[in-house]
Amino acid sequence: MIDEKRIADFFAELVSIDSPSLEECEMADTLKAKFAEIGVNFTEDHTQEQTGYLAIVEKGEKRASIEAQPNGVMVNYNRCFAKFLMRDLYVQPLNNSNSGTVTQPEADRTHSDLQVRYILLSGDDANYDKGR
Repeated sequence: MIDEKRIADFFAELVSIDSPSLEECEMADTLKAKFAEIGVNFTEDHTQEQTGYLAIVEKGEKRASIEAQPNGVMVNYNRCFAKFLMRDLYVQPLNNSNSGTVTQPEADRTHSDLQVRYILLSGDDANYDKGR
C-alpha cells in the first residue's frame, strides 16, 4: 500500500532544499540518506575530471524502477538508471491446470507524464572517495 502522506512529506522536504546549479550537495546528501534508510546503497560516479550526475525521477515514479548493471554485464562500466514501464505484460492461463499460458500486453500504454531531473556534479561534489 502506498503511504501518500509519507510521499507528500518527503516531497515537501525535498522542495524545501535550496539546490541551485552546481550547489546540489545538500540535495544529494539528503537523497543518499533516504535511500540508505530503505537499504539502497549507491555512490556518485565521476570521471578523471571528477564530473558526475544525480538523477531524480520527478514524474512517473509509480511506473519507475531503478536498474543497476555491474561492470561486464552489458558494457565495461557500472550503470545505474531509471527505467519506466510503459505497458504491463500479463500471463493468461489457457486452462484450469495452468499447463499452457499466453503473454498478453496491456491494450494501451500509459499516458502519464515522465520526467527525470539530472543534477550535474563536479569537483568534490562528484567525489565518492571522500567518505561523505
